Amino acid sequence: MEAQARALRYFEDYTLALEVYDRLDNLSPSSTDRLIERGMTYWEMGDQTQAQSLWEKSVQNSGFTNDAVGYNNLAWSLAMQEYYEPALDYSKRSLELDPQDPHSLHTRGYIYLGIKEYQAAINDFEDALKNGLANYPPFYRDLADAYAGLGKYEQAIANYQTYLHLAPNAFDQYQVQQRLKAAQEAFQK
Repeated sequence: MEAQARALRYFEDYTLALEVYDRLDNLSPSSTDRLIERGMTYWEMGDQTQAQSLWEKSVQNSGFTNDAVGYNNLAWSLAMQEYYEPALDYSKRSLELDPQDPHSLHTRGYIYLGIKEYQAAINDFEDALKNGLANYPPFYRDLADAYAGLGKYEQAIANYQTYLHLAPNAFDQYQVQQRLKAAQEAFQK
């Protein structure tokens, strides 16, 4: 039924999606994921207040109420759905609780990348690297995308190559190879 609710949300039948979530809640208590999904439904309906309330409840429900990890997980979940504005708020809250957490820095950098604030993304990615994220391959892909966004193709090329070296069987290998090729062509001009 959760897949049904997501499909209804995809087809913008928000009222029916909320009814499905209500039926699910009658069968079992709301899970953290369900609270996040229900919040996304309200966000898409234009009710940001209700969405934020549910997302706050999801952090409390997960047991991470005052923990940077919970807020970072919520920020990442929202960023992956391209809800960048609330994701940035939760990411900042995560970093208030743990300013040096490399995963939270990567998340905020990813959000900045999504909203095309490339220099801010690079700054966060570099801080994440300093704080221990060197062995996390997606970090290099995201850093490369930020450099490419600024037109710094030499740095983008180096980071795309590092990503492909560290993750030779990555699910997005073809797409990253295409971005590498585009950066190489732009660099040659």
